[in-house]
Amino acid sequence: YTDLQKSIAEMYRVLRDKGKCVIIIGDTKYDKETLPTIERCIGYAKDAGFKLLRNVPKVSAGRFGLFRTERILFFQKLTS
Repeated sequence: YTDLQKSIAEMYRVLRDKGKCVIIIGDTKYDKETLPTIERCIGYAKDAGFKLLRNVPKVSAGRFGLFRTERILFFQKLTS
């Protein structure tokens, strides 16, 4: 999660005020446990100063015909 948080902070730094960015992300499984990657991403973005504009589900086919849900997250940088 450290790299995710750093990446979001850098996106915030380089965007102009009211600039927008999109992140496509899915939850992660580790030792058969689902980790809340999507929720953490949204939290890190809000902490950095982004406003969540849209949260759109995206279904994708994974290995062995399994489907997983990812999210397309639309953010806007609030004015500093």
